[in-house]
Order: sequence, then structure tokens, then C-alpha cells
Amino acid sequence: MEQHSGHHENMSACDPIPYRFDKHDIPVVHIDGEPHFADKDVCDALGYANASKAMGTTARG
Repeated sequence: MEQHSGHHENMSACDPIPYRFDKHDIPVVHIDGEPHFADKDVCDALGYANASKAMGTTARG
């Protein structure tokens, strides 16, 4: 995954920064220096038809 180039100096800590994965932009926010993203956005980029099912069967807590 790579971060889009551009200037982000006017963005707050909660503004998403798009990261490119394959041909998909995945919005990512950084909280305390750690990237956070929505499971559904990643599942969509990976081509999973049912994000809820994919996260239920692949996520480990």
C-alpha cells in the first residue's frame, strides 16, 4: 500500500489520507501514530463480496 502524494499540512489528525492498494483508494486515519482503516474498505479492495462474513471468518481477537 502506498500513500498518495500531496500536501496534507491543513488536515487534522482525523482526516482520512487515501492509500492506494491495487486500484483502490483506502481511507486511513492515523491515531497516536498508528494507521486505522475500515474493514469494509479493505474487504472491498480485496474483492470480498460480503465484508461481514469475511471479517467473521478471518478476524482473530
